[in-house]
Amino acid sequence: MSLLLQGTDLTKRFVIKRGLTPRSVQYETAVNSVSIDIEKARTIAVVGESGAGKSTLARLLMRLVEADSGTVTFDGVDLSTLGRNQLRILRRRIQMIFQDPFSSLDPRKTVGSAVEEALLVHFDMSRSDRASRVAELFADVGMNKRHMERYPHEFSGGQLQRVAIARALAVQPDVLVCDEPVAALDVSIRAQIVNLLGRLQAENGFAILFVSHDMALVRYIADDVVVMKSGEVVERGTASKVFETPQADYTKALLGAIPIPDPRVRRIVGHNTAGAGTRYGGGA
Repeated sequence: MSLLLQGTDLTKRFVIKRGLTPRSVQYETAVNSVSIDIEKARTIAVVGESGAGKSTLARLLMRLVEADSGTVTFDGVDLSTLGRNQLRILRRRIQMIFQDPFSSLDPRKTVGSAVEEALLVHFDMSRSDRASRVAELFADVGMNKRHMERYPHEFSGGQLQRVAIARALAVQPDVLVCDEPVAALDVSIRAQIVNLLGRLQAENGFAILFVSHDMALVRYIADDVVVMKSGEVVERGTASKVFETPQADYTKALLGAIPIPDPRVRRIVGHNTAGAGTRYGGGA
């Protein structure tokens, strides 16, 4: 096992109602004592319904949100011990792709300059070298040079997500955290983006943390699965184990809700294993 990113006993509460005294303050626990290991070149999916704590866990691992308790280590380094500058340097190795690519891009900048900015911040490269590298990245995600001079509002959601992937990969990360990256896209576009991530992972060897509520998609993309409910882990294991022999009733309910092409086909959760654990092997 080549462990890259590890969260141990992570807990995060948010204030939902303030009061005049500490006792009158009300909290909601978004993540409750959750541990997770992310290994090199593997895809681990965190699944569950909305409000399960998936996105909060992803942000805790990125230190975009500070944990109330627990630790996050990357390559053996405790992230809580790092100052702002040290954390900025390390973040080159851990990149995040969000659900809404438009909100993560500056509408006043061309998408080419948005990708180039990552190179400017993290690498000592000449302007011509940066331009060449940006062109390569756009080609890697199925876009071309003329796209580089356009602005975010000129693209579809799927194209913008490709730009977001290019920007994340510009700094050659070891871990790519994907927070519902295809949830807002049409089904056909989802397949394109997921296949793109699979191809780029095979070529570059980075790990993926894939946050999703879509069990059909997770069956297709993941090596390992963590199932969350109400801020806690209720089941974890390899994708084949979770899909073929689920143990938790909640996991069985999630699997039972996966749409099937022919409603006349009888679904038997735990026995209907077609495609389970087969990554990037067909349509999403």
